[in-house]
Amino acid sequence: MMNKEEFTNEIAAKIVTILPEDFAGAEITVSEYNKNNGIVLTGLSVRKPGSDVSPVIYLDQYYNHYCEKIATMDDILLSIKKILLDNLGNEYSDVKEAIVDFTNVKDKIFVAFINKQRNAEKLLNIPYTEMEDLAVIYKVMLTSSKKGAATITITNPMMEQWGITKEELHALSVANSRRILPPEVLPLGKMVEKMMRSNGMSEKQLDEMCNEIFAPDEIPMFVITNDLKLNGAATIYYSDVLEKIAEKLRDDLYILPSSIHEVIAIPLKYGDLESLSTMVKEVNSTQVAEEEQLSDNVYLYTASTKKLHIATF
Repeated sequence: MMNKEEFTNEIAAKIVTILPEDFAGAEITVSEYNKNNGIVLTGLSVRKPGSDVSPVIYLDQYYNHYCEKIATMDDILLSIKKILLDNLGNEYSDVKEAIVDFTNVKDKIFVAFINKQRNAEKLLNIPYTEMEDLAVIYKVMLTSSKKGAATITITNPMMEQWGITKEELHALSVANSRRILPPEVLPLGKMVEKMMRSNGMSEKQLDEMCNEIFAPDEIPMFVITNDLKLNGAATIYYSDVLEKIAEKLRDDLYILPSSIHEVIAIPLKYGDLESLSTMVKEVNSTQVAEEEQLSDNVYLYTASTKKLHIATF
């Protein structure tokens, strides 16, 4: 079995041999990328002749699948090929030129959440606004579809080049976010059902699963995200999302940070803070990829003040 370096070199050497002729002479690059929470991933880029950019395909998960014999080398190469071909002709092919002019991106800027402490070094180079133990950062939506999205995080040099202040950037991002990434709030059972249906599960299988997992007296839990399930935790930053849920449930809310992509809201009367805190830590350590973790803290939304804070014992 190949080690990771051998695996990466093998992918880089073979990928161009299975791509169409217009990839002949493509520049193959393997680099290390600093991701969320200080995680470093190995990324492969294949830049066609005449193109300025290429989507980055991270190889770490592929290597895990190879080691666990979930996928063969041929399976992995075909998967990478599909990603590359699916991204041909995307709008971000001229991203370098597009982001130079602020008028090209000002309507595409949105907010996202990351953990402040775990990303302290990253935050030295990007504009952000503090919110408890989180940092509200700003991204540009280059392109999006049901297959996925391409985004870029706004840096201090980009903001300076545009000639805007952090306050102006923040206000614009907040104003844009709901339009770019509309909120999606569903009971936990409905969200799971929707995901399983999209994965091809039959109605009979869905009924059996839901009857087994979600009892009639189940605690009401609401998943809060956006329509792309991308950086969806920041949906709670929209002005009225938590307000409307609290009003519907007639209670304050505990907010559980499932990941950077979604949170879960639970009415205060149903939640035990100590148990919830333990659960969040356990789920983060066992179920959530490290680069997608948001926080180990539980938050409390107080309906009367419309404020969100870290919940304390």
